Amino acid sequence: MAGSDEGSSRRQRLEETSGKDPHPTALREAAFSHEWEKEWRVEKALFTIESKRGEEGFHEAARLLNMPLVLLPLAALLAREDELLTRSPRVAALTGVGSVAEAAALVGAGPGSLLLGPRITSAHATCAIARNALDESP
Repeated sequence: MAGSDEGSSRRQRLEETSGKDPHPTALREAAFSHEWEKEWRVEKALFTIESKRGEEGFHEAARLLNMPLVLLPLAALLAREDELLTRSPRVAALTGVGSVAEAAALVGAGPGSLLLGPRITSAHATCAIARNALDESP
């Protein structure tokens, strides 16, 4: 959704049909004190690095998907750097971590989590999915 007008027009159509934002409580930001580790007990969420706080595409995606957006500190992502399946020198130079998507997915899924595969990229977004260590499904 980042960099695209598609999400805005879709949300506008949803608002017009219902008269209000269809996902008014989907967006909440975590603090730097690792409060997210205690307060986020959800099965699904969008996780990314805190430095992307101002990128409207993330906020719009969270609203459209009715998922919380959790902004993570760089230190948390770096702690999972050795578990990444892919690395981008460009992303590492910009953010400090080889794959923000993969590291954020791992951190968001919790200790011992595993990536379901390498990140998926498009012209406008990058995504990675991880499962919690307690999840028994493949």
